[in-house]
Amino acid sequence: MKNSSQPLTLGLLVSLAVAFVVSWIPNSPVMASLALFTDPGAMRPWAFLTYPWAVPGNGNALFFYLLMGLWLWGIGGQLERATNARTYIVLWLGAALVHGLTYSVVAQGMKEVFLAGPGLPIAFFAVYLGGRYPQQAISFFGVIPMTMKIVAILVAVLTFFGYGTGAPMLGLAAVAPLALAWGLGSRQWQLHPGRSRADIKFERKKEAEFDQFRDEVRRREMEREEKERLRRLFESSLDDGDDSAKSR
Repeated sequence: MKNSSQPLTLGLLVSLAVAFVVSWIPNSPVMASLALFTDPGAMRPWAFLTYPWAVPGNGNALFFYLLMGLWLWGIGGQLERATNARTYIVLWLGAALVHGLTYSVVAQGMKEVFLAGPGLPIAFFAVYLGGRYPQQAISFFGVIPMTMKIVAILVAVLTFFGYGTGAPMLGLAAVAPLALAWGLGSRQWQLHPGRSRADIKFERKKEAEFDQFRDEVRRREMEREEKERLRRLFESSLDDGDDSAKSR
């Protein structure tokens, strides 16, 4: 990762990892100060943006936190390459804010309900990319081949059951902002004054084709760099073998 092409995603992962480690400190106030509590008496204004960094410091959360980190590395990296730093940051903070507001409104009156962890902003990223590149083929967690549209649907379903088990309204609150993510990604909710619908569709198609072409070029460049690295490694091993043979 020394020459990472996705520094924002790397920095985000590092910050989440630091928050997770700090949460293991006995009597650490990190979880309570960053989490979004829906009780008006315990609610803090900044928590609408900080709850993704609030994680419980226990072993049960470690495995799922690692999986979420891998998922963020893939999805966040693709989003970072497809957009720019400002869009990336606005989407992350906007997703956290919209999810937090929706969740807190629906959860009013429910006892001991709070929002913590980066799951919802990451889901927002995934659905945004699904709307932007619905037909792009990827490997889900590097194993199951499917299109980004199917990934977005699966993410929405998992989000509903993950946050709504035993409380379906909370599941709906978690899923509702994902419709915004899809609309933004597919560019259906952007204003285009003075332009025909056909022109807008044609421009979106050309943009999608260019984005796919750019991703393919980058993928081939990475493959070429990896082959070159392996070639040099192989030649180096041959040189070492020749040197050892001469020394004998």
